[in-house]
Amino acid sequence: EISHAIETNPHTPPVSKCYAGTPTINSAMRSIVGKLLDEGLIRESQSPYAAPALLVKKKDLSYRLVIDYKRLNAVTIKDNHPLPNMEVA
Repeated sequence: EISHAIETNPHTPPVSKCYAGTPTINSAMRSIVGKLLDEGLIRESQSPYAAPALLVKKKDLSYRLVIDYKRLNAVTIKDNHPLPNMEVA
């Protein structure tokens, strides 16, 4: 198990409403989320933070699940450490 925390400024947790979608998009969203839950890749949460999810159409006309973290990013305290060099010499 990995322990991880995102440091934020003192505030109430950012909560965003979901985006309105068409019946087709909503059923595709339910299908994708259900599949991810069944495969154990995601789990239900009781977190006070909430970010809207949306579907973006790919070139093959399937959908990609995208989460909009703009409000969380706005209150996140940025790390002051540079990323390590990932190139292998």
